[in-house]
Amino acid sequence: MEPENVGEPRARRAQEKCMIEAALRETCERVFGPSGAAANLGIPRSTLEWRIPSLRIDKNRYKSD
Repeated sequence: MEPENVGEPRARRAQEKCMIEAALRETCERVFGPSGAAANLGIPRSTLEWRIPSLRIDKNRYKSD
């Protein structure tokens, strides 16, 4: 018997990664503060700082020049 929703956790991680990357792009990699990515996502700064490396996101990629 094959388990249901096998791809669901993978899809959820991919969706979360896309949301975080978009927030980092919008904030020029600013993680915290009133206009930071954590505030835009409605999550605590510590949660975002933990999720960035766990999802293998290079936050410096979104820095403005």
